[in-house]
Amino acid sequence: MKTLLQIVQQFCNATGLNPPLGVVSSTDSQIVQILALMNEGLDSLAMKPWAQLQQEATFTSTAVESQGALETIAPGFRSIIPDTFWNLTNKLPANGSISPKNTQILKVWGAPSAYTQFREVNGELHLIPAVGVGTQYRFEYNSQNLVQAADLTTKQYFTADTDVPLIPDNIIIADLRWRWKAEKELAYAENFRTFENLCKQALVNSATKTPLRMGSSPARAMPGIVVPLGSWQ
Repeated sequence: MKTLLQIVQQFCNATGLNPPLGVVSSTDSQIVQILALMNEGLDSLAMKPWAQLQQEATFTSTAVESQGALETIAPGFRSIIPDTFWNLTNKLPANGSISPKNTQILKVWGAPSAYTQFREVNGELHLIPAVGVGTQYRFEYNSQNLVQAADLTTKQYFTADTDVPLIPDNIIIADLRWRWKAEKELAYAENFRTFENLCKQALVNSATKTPLRMGSSPARAMPGIVVPLGSWQ
């Protein structure tokens, strides 16, 4: 992956602009605009289903309904991936996100079930009704952090010349090119089509696919005896 500085230098060389020695520290109005357009594009790109943005979060329950801010539990949080929320302590799936109606029913009548119910409220993760202290939970989520820093942490925007994108460089450059032309009031329709086509192909390539099975029912995650393949004569 190219760094922010390398991407901007490549774009400037192709566009006929003087390539900078630094991007984040630059006071050149053209470079300042390019960085702003790149970060603007990240907001839009992060909404696409990139496999690179699928992360895993684990937390231990507290005694109250709210387990805290989702951004704290799952850095860069955008949305929980359906059917991935599990109670690890009891090895049971959790149900959610439940509706406001069912939330109130559970609060009034309790939960006569072994399954945890969860809901997102004001950016916080709520377990309804509140569970005991010390239960381990895990879920996968879509992150909005498309940038990786030099220390391998992720973040939402480019803030250092050494930052690298988590998606292919050509997507970042193609997105920047049509945005830059649009700001300059130049024709950008063809560049936008090129960008969209690159995105579609990159999204297809970003993750392996489950084989399509038309002759059997899907596997269910249910308790039972598991015999590993190859463990018998």
